[in-house]
Amino acid sequence: MKPADVVIVGGGIIGCLTAYYLTLLGVQPVIVEADGIASGASGASAGWLTPYSASIDPRVLALSTASLRLHRKLTEELPAQTGIDHRFQSITYVRCAFIEDGVEKLKEWRRLRTAVRAWA
Repeated sequence: MKPADVVIVGGGIIGCLTAYYLTLLGVQPVIVEADGIASGASGASAGWLTPYSASIDPRVLALSTASLRLHRKLTEELPAQTGIDHRFQSITYVRCAFIEDGVEKLKEWRRLRTAVRAWA
């Protein structure tokens, strides 16, 4: 095994991305993972951190917009560098409201989403 400059504990999405970006900077990382790469929450994630999140917290909305943008960029970069297609898909779906209060919540969600996109 080659010596490492940095030890990353955890092979989930954050650990793997940290290792990826460190490598681009010329830093030699090693990932220590108890089970398998992306075998925990990252492997089972349904992509909740997306612009389609139910959250109306402006901080989460801004992070989710940036996160999806980065994910799309990595979808183009990583297969060419690794030969691995992680099967990213952008899926359209419909949000529904069944009661009047739900309609107002959807309108507020849409207003916040539009505002975030304007400055993200």
